[in-house]
Amino acid sequence: MSTSGIGEGQADRLHEAQLEARSLHEQINALRQALDRTAVEQERKVQEVRAFHADEMQQLKDTATALRDSLDDLNFEKDRAVQEALSAKADEISQLRETASALRDSLDELGHQKTREVQEAVHRSHDEIKHLKETISALRDTLEELKFSRDREIQEANARSHDEIRQLKATISALRAQLDDPALQRQTEGRKT
Repeated sequence: MSTSGIGEGQADRLHEAQLEARSLHEQINALRQALDRTAVEQERKVQEVRAFHADEMQQLKDTATALRDSLDDLNFEKDRAVQEALSAKADEISQLRETASALRDSLDELGHQKTREVQEAVHRSHDEIKHLKETISALRDTLEELKFSRDREIQEANARSHDEIRQLKATISALRAQLDDPALQRQTEGRKT
């Protein structure tokens, strides 16, 4: 199975789930071989399987919590980068305002030539601010896409695990029904004699 697009931690968890699935298959084979065991032994096996699934569910919850923490860290970093960019722009705008004030003071001496230069400087500043705003917007979109992609991967992994667990539970139930079938027990006893 390809693990492209899946983080190393997720690949390990998937591998663990496959190992657990193999373990459940081995338990099923053991149940088939143990048709003549007592009801007490059957109940003990059922309790072991329940404990195993409870542990697996806890691991999945822990994984979801870890992913949520990672997403929170990403959001914090994004907010920090945005604040730094806004702070830098505020400084730049403040410097531009000071420059504009100095230009206004000398406007009478420089005439129309200086007026054009000031307008060009303001236009360049607006273009740069516009460009930075577009960059910030693109970064936000990228972060949202990352969040959506991780959420989708988590949901797909959970769905696969739940499907396999449901199938294994159905197989165990079918084997248990066979163990409880009196006709099958008589056939087994007939084969022994």
